[in-house]
Amino acid sequence: MSEYWNTPSLAHDTTSALNPAENVTVPQGQTTLYSSGTTVAQPVTQLLRIHQQNRMAAAEVASSRDDVKKAENEVALQVHTLYYGILVTRLRKKAAEQQTTYATENLRESEEGVRNGARNLLLVAALVRPHCGT
Repeated sequence: MSEYWNTPSLAHDTTSALNPAENVTVPQGQTTLYSSGTTVAQPVTQLLRIHQQNRMAAAEVASSRDDVKKAENEVALQVHTLYYGILVTRLRKKAAEQQTTYATENLRESEEGVRNGARNLLLVAALVRPHCGT
């Protein structure tokens, strides 16, 4: 059989390379058993490697999609944090403005009270003084 494949005249002839090296006569009607086999010329292991690499690539794509989703969630969280931070800051500013208004009004009322108190004190002193002299 090895002589058949190494024959120079048959090495380039593809049609005769597909034929068996010797003729076989199959007797019909007898209880003889023959077996035939076929081999694959392309290495099957390459197909398995390609399939495995495709699965690995699909897993990497899924992982990348998960990373993108995680980044989107982190951005959304930061946006919400900033938004609510702005709302809280606005409320704090409004509360500070109200406290300033209250303090200013309280100061004005206190100053008026001091002025009125001094007048009242002078009025009381003026009223009490004439009676003290009598």
